[in-house]
Amino acid sequence: MPYLFGIQFSGLLTLGGKYKQDVGCNTRFCAVADANPYERGGFTVPGTFPYQTVDVRFRKDFPNLGQRNLSYGITLDLFNALNHTNLGCYQTGSRTATNFGTSTCVVTDARRYQLGAEVNW
Repeated sequence: MPYLFGIQFSGLLTLGGKYKQDVGCNTRFCAVADANPYERGGFTVPGTFPYQTVDVRFRKDFPNLGQRNLSYGITLDLFNALNHTNLGCYQTGSRTATNFGTSTCVVTDARRYQLGAEVNW
């Protein structure tokens, strides 16, 4: 955005696809009757990205004020700008459990703001 008062813009979009999860109990730790050899991706609608986060940065550099070798800058960062809730810790121990496939934690922070200042001399 160079024509908008000299403000610089940058961003980072992270899209995570489905990942393999063990569903059921592993034969090494459970009885053969409890074993489930199938694996399944994340518990989302097929064709979507279950993990999404957008990070954005705005930066403004100011002209030298007073001294020739002194410069200033201000930065505003937005982490998880769209405030997408990324779930994790899915219950996959037993397919017959009532809470099978439900999430018990959030793996990313909520939207955060960060303001920074820079002085160079």
